[in-house]
Amino acid sequence: MEEIKLQQALDANLIPVPDNRTSFDANCPVCGGKKKMNYNLGKNVCRCNKCGRAFNAVSLHAFLNNIGTKEAYKELMGGNLQPSESKVIPAAPVVKQSRRASTDKIHAVYSSMLLKWKLNGKNRKDLLRRGFRPEEIESLGYGSLPSSMDDLSVKADFIKSLELDDFSGIPGFYVSKKGNWWLKTWKPGTVMPMRNINGKITTLQIRKDDDLIEADEGKCYYITSRDKEAGTEAKQAVHYACDFVTLEDGSKTIDVGNGYMVLTEGVMKADLYHAITGMPTLSIPGVNCLTCLKQELPKIKRAGVFRIRIAYDMDRYENILVLEALEKLKALIRKFDLEYETVQWNDIYTVKDSEERLSEEDDFVILADDDNIDGNIKLLPRIKSLGKKRILFSRKDKDEPVSRESYMKLSAECVKNKLVLLPVIWNLSYKGCDDYVAAQFRCAG
Repeated sequence: MEEIKLQQALDANLIPVPDNRTSFDANCPVCGGKKKMNYNLGKNVCRCNKCGRAFNAVSLHAFLNNIGTKEAYKELMGGNLQPSESKVIPAAPVVKQSRRASTDKIHAVYSSMLLKWKLNGKNRKDLLRRGFRPEEIESLGYGSLPSSMDDLSVKADFIKSLELDDFSGIPGFYVSKKGNWWLKTWKPGTVMPMRNINGKITTLQIRKDDDLIEADEGKCYYITSRDKEAGTEAKQAVHYACDFVTLEDGSKTIDVGNGYMVLTEGVMKADLYHAITGMPTLSIPGVNCLTCLKQELPKIKRAGVFRIRIAYDMDRYENILVLEALEKLKALIRKFDLEYETVQWNDIYTVKDSEERLSEEDDFVILADDDNIDGNIKLLPRIKSLGKKRILFSRKDKDEPVSRESYMKLSAECVKNKLVLLPVIWNLSYKGCDDYVAAQFRCAG
């Protein structure tokens, strides 16, 4: 059976491919995550960093058209099990990439860049609003990608100022058509260094300025030069927001304190949580990005960590995708014989004028103002399969109207799935662990 190229499935389903790109991000057709689905034409696969769904060409076409994989294969091959000339798509152009440079070289170049990309007043004000203190911002080494980098002469002068002849292997740099080393940048924003277990910068992530984020875009992006001549892709990586101690050989490693480590998602979130609590914190790029975490768990165990405190966003109580990702994370942690617990906040709900706490093991929340009641009903078997016993039908306050028809419909389906339905009042005031500690200890928000 001849291999179907991912390009064929994209063309068949009218999914546009950016010019001269062999890898690009777009909205996920499964969960709707903005710019979360990565299409890799070179590897002929695609994967969503939010919901974790992955496809090859045939399975993608089957999913998009609600058909079986055999039928999808026939359609992509022009209706036959033999190749059809009309359906054969030329292979995407192969761009020679540079092998990733050593960590020391990447750290040196990125550190030099951050010294030149001084944090501007706009981004500093935003960090202070979130709860950071001035000395913490200085210690983290955050910078700002200036809009002036769009100017070719400014960018050329910037690259020259780094005083390096060979940028091969540094994500973000590539060889231009003129044969010069060049730097790929996008929208201005706050530049956040991502550090490894030894405190070295391995990746630069940029959080775009709020006024520059388009409706269908994600908030953050890596400095990367995939699909560029002699460029290097910035691979997904964890970030250590920790205090570091110097070893006898002069190298650094994390200070694990009492052996507990917090795990969350997002660079800035981890940095702020650590700055306020002092807890060593590890962040992953997304709740389903466990491949890079798998490589780090043995390292933190050797460093003295024995218990992980999982601090995924509290919407895990109402988001089935986050809940399923949480279960995968727990299974992964167990494989390395590490202990874990989940961190909760904003977990008080009201039922019949008395206050109760959300149960991590038993409860799942469906919002009363959610107009997708039929969609939620379809989720009940999945919710049940994750061990949940109760559905909390939640209003934000006692005056919020509730559709009796929706409630009765949901109630009947809960009975079928042997789930208890309980009307409650619950308001998710603080979604992330950083928001919560900032509000409690810094009066930020």
